[in-house]
Amino acid sequence: MELTTNALTTVEQVKIHIGIEGASQDEEIKLLVNGASGFIEKYCNRKFIDELVLPGEEDPESDPPLVRDLPYDVELACIKLVGAFLNVKDSEGVKNASAGNLNITWATGLDQSVKNILKTKHYEKERSY
Repeated sequence: MELTTNALTTVEQVKIHIGIEGASQDEEIKLLVNGASGFIEKYCNRKFIDELVLPGEEDPESDPPLVRDLPYDVELACIKLVGAFLNVKDSEGVKNASAGNLNITWATGLDQSVKNILKTKHYEKERSY
């Protein structure tokens, strides 16, 4: 499995943040990054790839140079979601779980700290119905 074009972080960044060495969990991390990225896009009601240069797309040698402009806190929200799911993956069915500084409530589906990141910077677009 490869990361989708809308991936909001890289496998390497997740591993650095969580402290994972080696490649034994790379496929699981790719799956979770893809899922978390799609979830964040739906939550924010926007496609970041349509507007910004995402991690892994940087190309300083291109003309014009592609320079990352995805805000780091959006990438952090993705990393936090992936980390939370990795830490609680064996706890399916629980209503509440803790992973490091994160508290996951499956009833709401999104940790408050991640919501705060995505709402503070106004990444969420208004929905038109």
